[in-house]
Amino acid sequence: MKKILFSSLAIVLFSCSFIEETEEVISSNLNSEKTSEEKTNKNNTLDLPTATSIPLTTTSISPTATSIPPTATSISPTATSIPPTATPIPPTATPIPPTASRIQYPRNNNVIINLSKYNDEDILSWENLSYKKINSYENTAIFSFIYPVGKSLDRESKVSGRYINEHEVLLNEEEISHILNNMNIWMQNNSNKCTERTLEPNIVLSDFEELIRHGADLSTQLAECRNLRIIAIAIPEESGLNFIKNDFKNTFIHEFYHAQQNDLDQCNIVGEFSKSNSIWFVEGGAHYFSTTILAEESNKNKENEILKTAYEVKDLSENELIGQPDKWGASALLLMTKLKMLSESSIMDSTLFDNCARENIFDKHSKEILHVKKHWNSIKIQNGAYSYKKEALDFK
Repeated sequence: MKKILFSSLAIVLFSCSFIEETEEVISSNLNSEKTSEEKTNKNNTLDLPTATSIPLTTTSISPTATSIPPTATSISPTATSIPPTATPIPPTATPIPPTASRIQYPRNNNVIINLSKYNDEDILSWENLSYKKINSYENTAIFSFIYPVGKSLDRESKVSGRYINEHEVLLNEEEISHILNNMNIWMQNNSNKCTERTLEPNIVLSDFEELIRHGADLSTQLAECRNLRIIAIAIPEESGLNFIKNDFKNTFIHEFYHAQQNDLDQCNIVGEFSKSNSIWFVEGGAHYFSTTILAEESNKNKENEILKTAYEVKDLSENELIGQPDKWGASALLLMTKLKMLSESSIMDSTLFDNCARENIFDKHSKEILHVKKHWNSIKIQNGAYSYKKEALDFK
């Protein structure tokens, strides 16, 4: 059983998913390797400083203050059939003590609960790698949880205000309690970071419990406040995320980047959101960032990787592209860097998402943005290399 790992690194500082082609496949004996690693790392673990840990002496949740109301968390039996294991958490449920691979504190105010088969050490290293690229000057607190779900139930339901694909629930009651109770403690400890609106922990907890109990295949980052973010990633049993490590790595880094986009939910959008710059800027930025990191690590050309993905969706209809804003958005942002409309560094360090530049500076009706949206798919392939066609780069 692992102790809680703690990194002494100081803080420096919508729903989406993306599967990247990769050659790296998780070996079938990963679990045994993880056990071995646990033994190896046992002597290298550190006890958490009392400033950043969740105090073990104060982990019980007062039924009147922080418990999850039974009426908010129970699911009506007439609404959707839930697997037998999906029962409401008793109001008296208390946080489960941090145990092996259950909770990590990579830096102040950040919590990662990993209930997947992937190693904690890998996930922590991906977070750390991302921090090195990002201009993390804001004191953002991030709660991340990663969990497995089973086979698809082949039904779509509207749960907690969003449409989800339901899967078999694999988490047991202890694991569900562990996620929700520690999320609650994290929100209570960081409520002072929510200055622009009132944080409502009970609603947040109720929404996430319902999603978890329906086996939602979440891949999302939620901005509860500017400096309070929650990342939730489900790993479906039959998806590439469960078999290809780089697919999961790409998804984690993509969502982590969203947590560093400081102006999410802060911008004044005129007109329909679907026609604004925000969706393709935000999703494209995250895809650009994660694709760049994976390309650099595998000694691949990042522009080629971004354009290769965009090429795969370039002939889709406008309606079909609604579900692919990350792929065509990254190509659009790359084209903007080629045309000197913005710097690549502003994408990679996330400063592009500090003050709503996508809406306040880049007018969606401007000739620059209209050109980019027209030519992001003007891509050619020659000898395996992808590049923009001449008309995309000719802009005056």
